[in-house]
Amino acid sequence: MSKMITIGIPTYNRERQLRHQLKSIFEQDLTCVQEVLIIDNDSNYDINKLINEFDNEKIRLLRHPFNIKMATNMEMPFLFCKTKWLWLLSDDDEVLSNSIETIIQEISSCSPQTGMIKFSIDKPMSIQKNHEVITLEEFIDFYYEEKPIPDFRT
Repeated sequence: MSKMITIGIPTYNRERQLRHQLKSIFEQDLTCVQEVLIIDNDSNYDINKLINEFDNEKIRLLRHPFNIKMATNMEMPFLFCKTKWLWLLSDDDEVLSNSIETIIQEISSCSPQTGMIKFSIDKPMSIQKNHEVITLEEFIDFYYEEKPIPDFRT
């Protein structure tokens, strides 16, 4: 099976969280993963030492020479991703033991026009919905379904 997905992790000064995140990722089957792309926002610890602990050729580190702030750092995985699909994670997101398998199954069966799939574990499974978004209009509808547009006229 081809390398279908890049896992992108923007991070800044969260050594313990990043270590935990990488451990949870590397305990899974990475056959379809091109790389784990870590974008470091000039952390104040030796991130190379942490990465070397994992001794995994799938890790690619891009380290900014200065802090470019969180919003910009969150965009970087999109710029450096080498695959059609990007799984954007925070360094402290909770990754389930079958996450990669679930995501690969979803992207393998979705429409070729799909541009985004959102998964969430922050709601009870009985009301949780996964979303497949194909058009910009669907993305806007999805976004505002979860975050109502504020009424500034009041």
